[in-house]
Order: sequence, then C-alpha cells, then structure tokens
Amino acid sequence: MVQGRDGNLHIRGAGSQNIQYQVDGINVTDPVKGGLQSTISSDAVENVDVVASGYAPEYGEAGAGLVRLETRAPADKWQQSLTDVVPNYSFREHTLSEFTPRLTVAGPLGKRLSFMTDCRENTASFFDEDLPQGTNAQRRISANHIFRTRYTFSDLHLVSATILINHQEFRNAGLNREAPIETTTDMSS
Repeated sequence: MVQGRDGNLHIRGAGSQNIQYQVDGINVTDPVKGGLQSTISSDAVENVDVVASGYAPEYGEAGAGLVRLETRAPADKWQQSLTDVVPNYSFREHTLSEFTPRLTVAGPLGKRLSFMTDCRENTASFFDEDLPQGTNAQRRISANHIFRTRYTFSDLHLVSATILINHQEFRNAGLNREAPIETTTDMSS
C-alpha cells in the first residue's frame, strides 16, 4: 500500500477508485471519484485494517482492496483530550497560517448509555508572495465531527450508532499572478 502524489492510497498498484473505504462497517467511498470521501481525526481512530486480498464477496466492488477503519468505542469512564490548540503564525503575513484543534470526549450517560465524540477543525492559509498582501491568500477550512453511542440492554444485547459529519471549503482556489483574487472560485462540500 502506497500513497500517490495526489494524496490518495493505492493498494497492489491499483488506482484509488478501486479501493473501498469503511468506517464502523459503513461504506464511505466517494461514489463519483473513488477514494475516501470523509475525514476523521486521528484521535477518534481505534483500528485500521487494510485487506489487499481474500476479502468476502460483500466487498465485491473493491477490486484492489478494502480499508476498514474502526472508531474508538464509547467509554465506561470519563475521558477527554484537547490537542493542537496552539496555532501556527505567519510573521511575514502577520496572520494565522494554520490552526488544527482536536477535542475528544467520551464517557457514560447513566448505567446503560455511553458515548464518544470527537471534533476536529483545520484552517490553513496558503500565501502567494508574488501578489500584494491582503489579496494573496488561499484558505482551506475543513471540519469533521464523529459521534458514536452505545446502549446496552443486557450482556448479550446492545445497540450502537455512529454519525460522521464532514465539511470542507476552499476559498480563492486557483489564485496566482495570472489569476487575481477577483477571478478565483470558492468550493464547498
């Protein structure tokens, strides 16, 4: 398994569109371009399993392989973490250049109900030194939130749910000397 120049994964030399991605058993493969459609904070990941061959027929649309990701299980005791709260500062541009805080909270809500939630935001600015200050920034903003809950009826019966929400924006895409800020586009997904 290798990562290509485009940032996508390749298993056994096949293209990223031939890989199926699952989060907690749910297919999150981008139906249009292939590849991973969602992002998840590393703090929320419990296990990643890459299957290059010998997988069951229910994964038949995954010609090259399967990437299964399991998120952290809801906790029986309170746990919390806050990571990367110090932003990067660009002294040349006199502004924040990147900020990626992550918050994870898990714990019980009574005897039978427990949860885990993880929030991550990334704000990054890319500056073109050929353009005047104030009109030379491209910004990428992304956020993801995963919420996982579990209700235990008895030792043998439980119900579990996972909710994953992603949002991405790219402002001033294509900004350069030949394409000033007025001609750029904003993308959102």
